[in-house]
Amino acid sequence: MAEKTGFAKAGIIESAKFVLVFGAVFLSLSYAGSAIGLDRQMALFNADASAAILNALGQKAELFYAGNWPSIMLSSFSAEINYLCTGLLELTVLVSAMLASFGISWKKRGIGIIAGIAAGITFNITRIVLTVLALLYAEAKTAELAHDLLFRLSIILVVAGIYWVWFYWATKAGKSAKQKHKSRG
Repeated sequence: MAEKTGFAKAGIIESAKFVLVFGAVFLSLSYAGSAIGLDRQMALFNADASAAILNALGQKAELFYAGNWPSIMLSSFSAEINYLCTGLLELTVLVSAMLASFGISWKKRGIGIIAGIAAGITFNITRIVLTVLALLYAEAKTAELAHDLLFRLSIILVVAGIYWVWFYWATKAGKSAKQKHKSRG
């Protein structure tokens, strides 16, 4: 029974370390990003990339500012790309979780962060384009569902999926390398 208690305490301590480091990193990255205007830069990047893809798909999409955030102007409506459209919150969660994951080398964390950010940005631009196309071609209720689903649920699932794939790769790759080393010894 004492072994189980010790194991449980170690798990609680590891979990608490993860939560504390995650929180500190998340707050630090959020503050730093806000201080340098990263949210506006990401909004502009996402709007510009989305407009370019929409134009390549045959839509006449123009980028403009009608306030604090960029918008994509189409023939029948405009779509504002605001903070919630940047994916920055979700990417900050992803990077914070990767940095707070103990027992994984800094090299694997760096690879995961770079690959995760690239995948997250790619997915985010894709969801903006798909949502705009849904707004153009679908009925209002269908387009609203697509927006709500693509912008609220999907990015959370994608970030969780990216983290899971990275964590599995980072921990499995380390274990298999150690096993190969032991078998040679």
